[in-house]
Amino acid sequence: MRPYDFAAEDFDVTSARHVADPFDFYRRLRTQEPVFRSEELESHVLSRYSDVRSVFLSHDKFSSIGSLTAATHIDPDVAQFLVDNNATLATFLANVDQPLHKRLRRSVSRSFSPRSMSRIGPQIRALAIELIGELKPAGRADLVADFAAVLPARVTSRFLGIPMEDTAQVQQWVDDWFALFFSPMPVEQQHLRAAGYVKYSHYMHGLLAARRAEPREDFMSETIAAVADGGAELSDQEIVDIMTAISLGGNDTTGNQIAGLMYRLLAVPGAWKRVVADPSLHANAVEESIRLDSAGLGGFRVANEDIEVAGRTIPAGSRVFLSQDSANHDETVFEDPDVYVVDRPNAGDNIGFGVGIHHCLGAPLARLELRIVLEALASNLPSMRLIDDSQRAYRSSVVQRAMESLPVEWS
Repeated sequence: MRPYDFAAEDFDVTSARHVADPFDFYRRLRTQEPVFRSEELESHVLSRYSDVRSVFLSHDKFSSIGSLTAATHIDPDVAQFLVDNNATLATFLANVDQPLHKRLRRSVSRSFSPRSMSRIGPQIRALAIELIGELKPAGRADLVADFAAVLPARVTSRFLGIPMEDTAQVQQWVDDWFALFFSPMPVEQQHLRAAGYVKYSHYMHGLLAARRAEPREDFMSETIAAVADGGAELSDQEIVDIMTAISLGGNDTTGNQIAGLMYRLLAVPGAWKRVVADPSLHANAVEESIRLDSAGLGGFRVANEDIEVAGRTIPAGSRVFLSQDSANHDETVFEDPDVYVVDRPNAGDNIGFGVGIHHCLGAPLARLELRIVLEALASNLPSMRLIDDSQRAYRSSVVQRAMESLPVEWS
């Protein structure tokens, strides 16, 4: 696969190389044009670690409103259809500013505390072992379709309170959401994907009513109870939007990160043997995967005022793209940044989950799941190996890295 040329004029979001191998192009931006005006993204692109991190932390100067709808051009009729069905992302955590953001996040943050994670950990481990047991007799699998796309959906369903029998349908609706907002597509496809997202929204409202009538031990029931006793201030739509955001990250993003992690461990000579032999490397191996192959390529912001970055003025009202992918490959922070190093000392300095108030709410759950997955696969399938690396391909997306297939086998 041909990577971006070092001297490429702009991003090419419809090409496979945009997701698979953009790192040569990023290097040029960091070294020559750290504030790059992209006509393709209609944004000023920031590529250096220090600049990207600084803007993440400057939430008063850069607005997040509309950040989730900036990746693609939604047809006006499709946009109106979403408005008519109350599926607008208006109260998504990643899509709002203060003070709304603070109220929404504070209302649910306790569900992602270390105590809460310690409760869900054994359930994740049991689900992982169960799925590995289903796959093991065959001696081979597509690690994306058969594992990375399946386990996170089951984990997320268990955490949120989605019935397991609905998991596959919810996964399809999640795919519709990601495709609609993050992947370029014809208007006809936008209509189809939008219809799927609206069905998902209606489903979640129905589930909210069911959990209000019959609470269980899950995130939705906990949130409903917190609202009832005054511990949280959320409308029904806000609860559904928070549930949706967690479902999106848990179903799609975490699965993509699992695939990226396992690809590097199996493709880099000696890496898989090292983590199989030494479980103490697992946490760092996960962080290095998030750094090198982050499932999220970056995010959009809008400048609230004229702001100088790296000697360039970004005018008020301008859209800015924060390239986390490039920042995590910044050679001034990470030595040999395009190389996967299992025991890289500062792998944890990656900003794959963002920084500041918009740091990914579900990051603790995602990291826990990644570590447990690595432990379970290393323990139960130590002889795993790639079947064919030449067919590796990624889903077309402006801001997401999603491997389409990863064939593996074991003795």
